[in-house]
Amino acid sequence: MSPTSRLSMPSSYSMSHMPVIEEDEVCAPRTPLSSSPSFSPFPSMGRHRHSYPRFPPPAYSAAAPASRNTYVPPTSPLSRDKGPRIPPQRQKWYRVVLLSLIGIAFIVGLVVGLVVGLRRQQKVSITTDNNEPAPLLFPDGSYAFITALYDTSMACTSDPNTFRCFPSTVYNASQQQDNTTADAAMTTFFWSIREAQDQGQYLISSSAPSEVLPQFSNITPALLDGNQDSERLAFELPMAIAVQHVNVTAITAEPTIAATCYFNTTTIRATVWTRRPAEYHPRNSTTDGGVDPWPYAVEVEQLVGPGPDVPDCRDADGNRVGNLTAGGSCACRYRNFGLG
Repeated sequence: MSPTSRLSMPSSYSMSHMPVIEEDEVCAPRTPLSSSPSFSPFPSMGRHRHSYPRFPPPAYSAAAPASRNTYVPPTSPLSRDKGPRIPPQRQKWYRVVLLSLIGIAFIVGLVVGLVVGLRRQQKVSITTDNNEPAPLLFPDGSYAFITALYDTSMACTSDPNTFRCFPSTVYNASQQQDNTTADAAMTTFFWSIREAQDQGQYLISSSAPSEVLPQFSNITPALLDGNQDSERLAFELPMAIAVQHVNVTAITAEPTIAATCYFNTTTIRATVWTRRPAEYHPRNSTTDGGVDPWPYAVEVEQLVGPGPDVPDCRDADGNRVGNLTAGGSCACRYRNFGLG
């Protein structure tokens, strides 16, 4: 192969001739490149036609979007109006008042509960292991009311022999060195006190007749000064008494006549205290039948008012013996306190 053939170029790569520029020729302006992109076999090395992004890439973003598992609590406005607020000083006062009311209610409930419990306890009859009823709680039960005769009056009759007070010895506080008078003036009443069906009421009955008054039953006493230190049961019982085997010194043919004198205007007045303690405790104060003595004060009065037939004295044949009316009152008074 000749050198000429080795240097020959393909026809597609034929070189064009450079234009001839004359000395005085003005250069024509350069035609701008076409806007159409030219094909490049190496796209990565081509010039970027677009500007850089305005935001940094997600990996370097200042506020990355929250993931799906992230909980975003709802926000509430800071300036939301929650209504008027109570001043702290007034809140403290309200607490003090509330605590005071709770304390008062507790105390009242405690007192009421104690009172009701004590009342119910008095109504319960305790039974023993052998099913025998035990002694009832105060004031229910049978008692021996031990008193002393401390005062007498014979103003209802002109003959003092027609009216008698049992016993014949009157209590004398100045003769208590040997307790002889105290024992001789003792008079005992055997009474039972039972609670009635009506709440707050009681029934008093005598267990046996005494030398002062006959037997009676189911007398309803009045309750005075309830729940106080002076609480007491009081009752009155009208009756007629007879003094037998009286030697009447009447204006008759005979100097004395054996007669029976009737006092038809007699009243028994009794007062039983439930809290005032007894003060009379004679040596011979034991009672028969195991009856407990009443531990509180008691007073019994046998009163005879004046009248046209007071006293009414009659002999063994029923004939009236003289006129012995004096216009005054007779009395036999017994108690276990205030004897001096």
